[in-house]
Amino acid sequence: MAEYIPLISILVPTYNRRQLIQGTIASILVQTFQDFEVIITDNCSLDDTEQVITAINDSRIIYVKNDINIGPVNNYNKALRLARGKYVYVFSDDDTMVPENLALRVAIMEQYPSVGLVHSNINVIDGNGTVTATSHWAARHPGMAEMWQEIVAKPLMDKSRAFHYLYHNWNFISMPAVLMRRELLLKHGIEFNNQLRYICDWDLWLRIAQFGDFYFIDKPLVSYRIHASNDAKTLTSKLYLRELVVSKLGLVNLYNRLDLHKKNYLADIVRLAKRQLVYAGENETFFEEKSQVLRSYLKNNLSPSSLDWLKKMRK
Repeated sequence: MAEYIPLISILVPTYNRRQLIQGTIASILVQTFQDFEVIITDNCSLDDTEQVITAINDSRIIYVKNDINIGPVNNYNKALRLARGKYVYVFSDDDTMVPENLALRVAIMEQYPSVGLVHSNINVIDGNGTVTATSHWAARHPGMAEMWQEIVAKPLMDKSRAFHYLYHNWNFISMPAVLMRRELLLKHGIEFNNQLRYICDWDLWLRIAQFGDFYFIDKPLVSYRIHASNDAKTLTSKLYLRELVVSKLGLVNLYNRLDLHKKNYLADIVRLAKRQLVYAGENETFFEEKSQVLRSYLKNNLSPSSLDWLKKMRK
C-alpha cells in the first residue's frame, strides 16, 4: 500500500517555547481543513517543550528533536526538508491561526496554479493574547499606503510586481501568514538563506518571486504575537543594514538579478538598504558607517560567476 501523503505540511520550528507552543498546536488541530501533517523541529530546547508536545495525542504530529542547537535558520531548513505535502506552511511556535485559515489558503492555491505564495492579513497580539492591532503593520505605515491599497485592491499580484515592492520598498508579508507551493521550492532549490537571521523570511519571498505570483487574502487569519522573547527584539540598525545588503547580494549570486545601476552595484545596494531603513523609521544618523568596509565584505563574498557577469554589464 502506498504511503499516504497529506496535502499540507505545517512546519513549526521551535526552541524553549513550552509556555506558548501548546496554544499554537491547538489552533492548528482545530482547522476546518484537516488534511495536514505537523512537523515540529525542536532546536534542542532546554525547557520541557518536548514533554508538552509529546503529551498531545495526535498521529499527525511528527516531533523531531535536534541533538544540538543548529541555529534558527538551519532549523527552518531542516523542517522544510522533512515536508512531504503539496503545500508548505512554516508557522511560528508562539502564534495562532483561526479555524478557516488553511481552507481559505488551499482554495486559492488550487484555483491559481501560477501562485507560489498565499499570504493574508494578521492580528497582532501581546504576550497575554490581547489584540493590539487588527492588521499587518504595513497597512498602518503612512509611507506604504499606496502599496497596501494596491495589494488589497488586486489580491493576485504578478511575480514581477511582488519582487519590485519587496526589493525596493519593504516586507509586506508576515511570516506565519504564508502558504507556499512546495513543488516550486523543490524545482528551484529555494530554502531559507542561512547567511541571514532576522530577515530570512523576507529573503525567501524575494526568491519565490522569481518564479511564482503572490495572492493576498484580506482577512486576519493568524494572530502574530509580540512579546519580550521575540528574536526581533535584538535587531539593531547595523544588523538590519547588513542583512538587507547580504540578501540583495544573494539575488545577484543566484539569479543575476540586479534592479539597480550596474556600474556602481555595491554602492547602489548599500544606498538602497540605507534608504529602506530610513523609510521604515530607522535613525538616519546610524548611516555614518564605514561604507568601504561593508563594500569590501560584499566584494569578497561575490561568487566568481556573478563577478564575471557584473564585469560584462559594466562594459
